[in-house]
Amino acid sequence: AKYLLSLLNDILDMNKIESGKVYIMKEKIDFATFLEKIHSMFIEQANKNGISYEENFDEKLENFYLADEIKLQQIIVNLLSNAIKFTPEGGKVSFSIQVEEKQLEYDKLRFVITDTGCGIKSQFLSSLFEPFTQESHDARSTYNGTGLGMAIVKNLLDKMGGTIDFSSEKDVGTTYR
Repeated sequence: AKYLLSLLNDILDMNKIESGKVYIMKEKIDFATFLEKIHSMFIEQANKNGISYEENFDEKLENFYLADEIKLQQIIVNLLSNAIKFTPEGGKVSFSIQVEEKQLEYDKLRFVITDTGCGIKSQFLSSLFEPFTQESHDARSTYNGTGLGMAIVKNLLDKMGGTIDFSSEKDVGTTYR
């Protein structure tokens, strides 16, 4: 039931994105509370899977930011979910946020998620953000994925004026920034 609900939500989100009906809100976010919600979602999941989960947040982060909290959470959740899903027991997932540029009106933040998971084959790297695309045919049954998470992440970041870059090595791990 959880998998089907996730699949339905991903399809609905992708449909909204493709039809241009995704709106980015700018609301005041209590950033510490926001990060605590993310932490509580993933620390338990990582521990259950025997994965080390680390966080490193720049001390220059502000208490509040203007952003679309739901969309930002969706992006981070998709990336961290994949990191934990594709990292074997004994592996490590880390989540960090650095303040890259501080200005009067805004801060430019860099979010970095790194794992020691299975990595991505170089032949698949160019297809990573395409909808319904997964590296292997058995990924849906092995990892319960829809092949939409990364497409949603990329599209939401584009709408928010952000970017995503990554590096990956098969059997070593992946880093998203």
